[in-house]
Amino acid sequence: MHLKYPFDMCGRIERCWLFAFREPGETIAPLVPEPLTAITRDGYAFWNVVVCEISGMRPLFAPKSMGISYRHAAYRIYVRHKPTAAPPVEGLYFVRSDADSAAITAAGSLLTDFHFHRARIRIAQGESRTEIDIDSRTAPGHALIDLDAKPHLREQSPFGSLFEAKAVLKYKPFALAPAGARSVRVLRVRRDELAWRSKLVQAEADFEFFNDRAVEPEIAYQVDPIDYRWERCRSCG
Repeated sequence: MHLKYPFDMCGRIERCWLFAFREPGETIAPLVPEPLTAITRDGYAFWNVVVCEISGMRPLFAPKSMGISYRHAAYRIYVRHKPTAAPPVEGLYFVRSDADSAAITAAGSLLTDFHFHRARIRIAQGESRTEIDIDSRTAPGHALIDLDAKPHLREQSPFGSLFEAKAVLKYKPFALAPAGARSVRVLRVRRDELAWRSKLVQAEADFEFFNDRAVEPEIAYQVDPIDYRWERCRSCG
């Protein structure tokens, strides 16, 4: 049995916020290992930061009672892989993950390419405002989501409208990681696309992970609860 992603996993995303940031392609490129390349638009590459609460995370064959509930934050780059004999694959490359579960952190470090760290993640959700705190020694973060404020397109955005940005930055359901000089591990996420519900929100986020990087906010959105399935990875080269 392959060590990475040895079996399908399943769980439910109960609460989820996604924050997209742009960074000049030339400065993000050193973070993207070959044979992956960052997806760019008008010279910008893009980060996707997720903060979510997951319930019932478990192997697909295990009963729901064995599932683990935890909070997860992750910093991902939109990337593309062009195999020699197959169509290109687009998805996310995980640079760092934080989880507030010791079991998930240990298992994730061993069995995934998500680069897990342990951190406390607090989510205080009200009717119109949600505050998120990532309590980490190496990458603390804070975000404030204001549902009463009208979201707006950021200055110097490479997109023509908020809705264009949202459509383009809805990530493809694949996690990509190098598996050799020319090969890539592809983890597919199964989600009911008809059940995917999200809305743009106004958010201010400060993630110290981005300190000293030329990162600017793009959009943020809140996602309704949805079931997810993480399939065993395949390799493509």
